[in-house]
Amino acid sequence: MTLEVAPVPGVLPTRWRNVSLGDLADFINGRAFKPSDWTSSGTPIIRIQNLNGGADFNYYAGEVDPRFRVGRGDLLFSWSGTRGTSFGPHMWRGPEAILNQHIFNLRNLRDVEQGFLFHALKRLTSAVEKRAHGGTGIVHITKGELESFRLGVPPLPEQRRITAILSSVDAAIEATQSVIDQIQVVKNAMMAELLTRGLPGRHTRFKQTEIGEVPEEWEILSLADISAGGLKNGVFKKKTEFGNGAPLVNVVDVYRGVEVDASGLGRVRVSPEERANFGAEVGDVFFVRSSLKLEGIGHCCVVTSSPEPMVFECHIIRIRPDVRRVNSLFLCYQGLSDVCRRQIMSHAKTTTMTTIGQDGLGSVRVAVPSLDEQQLIASSIRSVEDTTTVHAAERDALLHLKNALTGVLLTGELRVCPDEVGLG
Repeated sequence: MTLEVAPVPGVLPTRWRNVSLGDLADFINGRAFKPSDWTSSGTPIIRIQNLNGGADFNYYAGEVDPRFRVGRGDLLFSWSGTRGTSFGPHMWRGPEAILNQHIFNLRNLRDVEQGFLFHALKRLTSAVEKRAHGGTGIVHITKGELESFRLGVPPLPEQRRITAILSSVDAAIEATQSVIDQIQVVKNAMMAELLTRGLPGRHTRFKQTEIGEVPEEWEILSLADISAGGLKNGVFKKKTEFGNGAPLVNVVDVYRGVEVDASGLGRVRVSPEERANFGAEVGDVFFVRSSLKLEGIGHCCVVTSSPEPMVFECHIIRIRPDVRRVNSLFLCYQGLSDVCRRQIMSHAKTTTMTTIGQDGLGSVRVAVPSLDEQQLIASSIRSVEDTTTVHAAERDALLHLKNALTGVLLTGELRVCPDEVGLG
């Protein structure tokens, strides 16, 4: 194999062709099914939501033109979809199916490897999206517009080598993500067990309570009961006040994980009074109190470090746990448990936004063991999360490598080519 750097940026490398997408493949649109065509059994219909793994299929029981049929491994292109997710190319990994409208099946490939074309289309999608019609959400592009886009295409042996390299990185990314997904399953099962049954072997007697069966020694307390000084909403600030000042914890920061990442916080101007009234301390637990979606309510995180004084915004409720009764990290995990989530949802109110007030959140009840058992439970769950963090860092490094390789291989900046083909 030969490696060579392309001599002039923006100029196609030796033996590469400048080809339109329409010259490389036939773009076959799916069938325009009507809801009245759908059945409960038959052949699955591939809709946009199925392209990213959604398994909720509609079915069709009748005969269909063979050009609408899709097999495992077919290259599809969603020409109407959401930017960054469903819009663009997809390798179909599901069962044999029928293609719905708004999706092309790329057939009759001409002097191009399917894998190479998939990776090239992935890289091209951002440019296609800029030409697409629609707003910030769902966009679409016509067949003629899509076919007019052009690609630099190397000889077939070089295409195969590029595909092999990028696909190997993809396989590593998928394997790492699979490990992360499995760890999440383990974590969920562990939380369900530890937060309701306690440490293995520690308890033999259980009692039935309003939130389910728990060890006999545990207390059932409300969030208001275990809050030192009550629950508190955050500070409201105008957009003009953002940019500098004190670090600010907002809803997005709560969604990022079980701990507040103080290094990534935005900043806002605050008065001394606001800093005193809406300040955050190590051990504080933040709950999201308002969201555009019901499932956004009640997510929580804990402050484990605070390099400098920070404040929290108005869409968050702070609970400062009574350290004599509850461990902050344990409380955060309880807040994320199914038992608490169900209670939080039941207290939420929806108008233009979904919200939960201090009274509603404060009435949520949790099972509270002794402090030493709380610490051990929290540490056990945290150890699983630490493992996830390690694998997530590996995945992110692979994604960075994939982006870098895609940039240099699909432009010919880096030539990777079997020796028998050569570059001359």
